[in-house]
Amino acid sequence: MSQKNKEKFREIIDDLISGKIETGLPPQKRWIPKYVYHFTDILNAKNILSTGYIYSRKSANELEYMQVDNASQEVINHTEEKCKAYARFYFRPKTPTQFWNEGIRSAQQINSELNAHCPVPVFFLFDSYSMLTLENSQFTYGNLATKNTALYNDDVSFKEMPFSYVYHEGSFDSSLKSQIIYNRHAELIVPEKTSLKYLKMIVCRSNAEKETFINLLDAQEKEYYKSIIVVDTRNAFFNGCFTYVEDANLTSEKIVLTFNQSRGHSVFKAYLQILEESTKKRYTWEKSNYPATPLQEFNLSNLEDPNSYIVEFYLDKHLAYKGVYRKKDSLPF
Repeated sequence: MSQKNKEKFREIIDDLISGKIETGLPPQKRWIPKYVYHFTDILNAKNILSTGYIYSRKSANELEYMQVDNASQEVINHTEEKCKAYARFYFRPKTPTQFWNEGIRSAQQINSELNAHCPVPVFFLFDSYSMLTLENSQFTYGNLATKNTALYNDDVSFKEMPFSYVYHEGSFDSSLKSQIIYNRHAELIVPEKTSLKYLKMIVCRSNAEKETFINLLDAQEKEYYKSIIVVDTRNAFFNGCFTYVEDANLTSEKIVLTFNQSRGHSVFKAYLQILEESTKKRYTWEKSNYPATPLQEFNLSNLEDPNSYIVEFYLDKHLAYKGVYRKKDSLPF
């Protein structure tokens, strides 16, 4: 690979953000080119922070770090092996792939052709300038897995990227459909793995999912990453079309979960588990044909010590929420 002209890459990114280079992005979204984006399920996201790397599909499978496979097996089966050897990032959130797999979907809501599912997505935002100027990074104008997709690494090719299609939002002329969908999948790739050195932000879909993510981390990970874990308050990262827990209110008397309502009818097998920290007793609740109504309350009158507990809530075995409650005046110090 030829040596990269870092000043030129910086200039191009600045021009994208300022609007000097046309992207089609409205002024309030011109920050999007500041980053490249990796999204994955919350359980995989926890492993990323634990290991300190985003791995290629090949390496993640070999090391058994991929707990939830977001991708369509049909697509993966037709993807060349060399494509699976890269850690992959998109140039934008809300790609067509994300549209088809985002959200906790009932079995009937998962696209039968793609069969791809990312129940609780988390976004990792990396500084685009730093990633583009890595010695071994390359980029594409579209989906890496598409036949004859070219790889580039120089600033001239980057400036020629069809940014108005890459960042395109909304409807489009049917004659441009295949081209726009292809370019919306433009990628930055790094062989095998990439460290979290240039990680700037981690974005969750809701307050409840941010809480869940933080509660999945160990003490050291929480201390190091908590300040950069945020919620998508501007609807910039997630489509939000399917079921997820928006908010959770935990007290000694009850647990109240608020749900985002799914587009279309959805029914799940729901399961709740409560672990009393003082007694180590477990309490469970489950329901088949659960419709995920806007509000769900769980009364805690049967708990022996409801002043300190850990709760987990699942929909079709997907962890939708994990919370920790400790009543302040119950602490022994």
